[in-house]
Amino acid sequence: MQLKYLPEEKLIFGNEIKCYDPRIGLLKGGPYNFNYSKKAEYKIIKCGIIGSSLSIAKLKTFIERVSLGFFAEASTYGNLGFPGLGRKSPLQFSIQFNQNWENKIIDKEIEGILNASEKVSQKNELIKLFEKKIFILSQTEPPLDVIFISIPKQIIKSFKRENIISDNIIFANRNIASTVYEMDGDINFHNIVKILGMKYDVITQIIKPNTLKYKTTEDKVTIAWNLAVSLYYKAGGVPWKFTELEDGVCYVGISFYRDFSQVNISLNTSMAQVFLSTGDSFILRGDTFEWTNDKSDPIPHLDEEQSKNLINKVLDFYFNKKRSYPSRLVIYKTSNFTQEEINGFYSNKGNIQNCDMLSIQDNSKIFLYRQSQYPVMRGTFIKSEDEREGVLYTTGLIPSMKTYPGMRIPKPLYIRQYTQNTELEILYKEILTLTRLDWNTIKFCQKFPVTISFPQKVGKILAERRAREIQIKAHYRYYM
Repeated sequence: MQLKYLPEEKLIFGNEIKCYDPRIGLLKGGPYNFNYSKKAEYKIIKCGIIGSSLSIAKLKTFIERVSLGFFAEASTYGNLGFPGLGRKSPLQFSIQFNQNWENKIIDKEIEGILNASEKVSQKNELIKLFEKKIFILSQTEPPLDVIFISIPKQIIKSFKRENIISDNIIFANRNIASTVYEMDGDINFHNIVKILGMKYDVITQIIKPNTLKYKTTEDKVTIAWNLAVSLYYKAGGVPWKFTELEDGVCYVGISFYRDFSQVNISLNTSMAQVFLSTGDSFILRGDTFEWTNDKSDPIPHLDEEQSKNLINKVLDFYFNKKRSYPSRLVIYKTSNFTQEEINGFYSNKGNIQNCDMLSIQDNSKIFLYRQSQYPVMRGTFIKSEDEREGVLYTTGLIPSMKTYPGMRIPKPLYIRQYTQNTELEILYKEILTLTRLDWNTIKFCQKFPVTISFPQKVGKILAERRAREIQIKAHYRYYM
């Protein structure tokens, strides 16, 4: 066993400013760019709104307040405030509303949902109403950048689940198939909104009543930062990037989700999320196949032909983007790679043999402790002598911030590689980089690389029955 530490790499922002902390980088240099242009430009993000008169008014007040900025609060990590929006802000964008871009939910429409005789009817009325509203705003010319969904409080109340405090509208428990079938394959309202957005080619941003009142687990400053970074990316911007992601390498996260399109049949569908060196990511849906749980390994696996088909879809997509095949493939899963999967991925149409296949799991049996008040540093790793496996701390003390922004003792990820084409230390370095490319949050890093966390989130959206009825969009912006 070898114990080592990988130092943190800096992010790149506008004006080629390099910083560790994304907030400091955005304050000093602004966002990296917009639509990959070579120079930063001021952006007005045109936003539509769907909601009741009251929820629309509250959203506008909320955005006006966010635009003014916030000083840091006692609970704000790093003691950095939010600079606000507008031409004087280093973030270099503003949010624009227009009455013509609003589609109001009137009282009678809300009553139609509340007065429906059964939960299934309520659910159907809700989805039908929002589909109509999204479709109408999708016809706006020129097209809107983002549509805010400001859900009225009465609607959320009508779908409250007993003994659960949450603003989420959940129709069924995805882990109990019978509840999903009772709701016609509809599981989660958030996910259905994302599907409707793809159906009508619009990008959506759901805002819940508690967010408008700043009643969430995060303080005002963090809420504002998260919203700003997310909106900028959704509207086509690139908040920051890495130089360390090598051009010509294709990073692929593979996941599976339960398909509820047929009753009493255990169908699963594979999906791949492709990550380019720019940090952009794209979703590809794979084959649907029947899978019977095996007690020794309950996780679905692909056979050789299915593996080959999925990786060929990835390479077709990459070729269409780059006009060439990648020089290297890095494939990530949370489960083990079977020999059939390994053979199938190697049998790819680009004849790319420089493939790395990594299993990343949150079940490490090895833990490290320091003789100090701070935990192990992020970037600390252990690897076996044969470089087949090891553990990596993707969370922990962050030296550049001189703090650990967490509440619990950090736990490392267990990583196993099934090929040995690349040194494990290089693979660890790439994983650390990929934990910092979530543009839905201003946090310094996430525990899992986006090649693991994003496909899991996307899989929940694609598991909705309605996702089978549309041509899904490739870009991740539609799923955020």
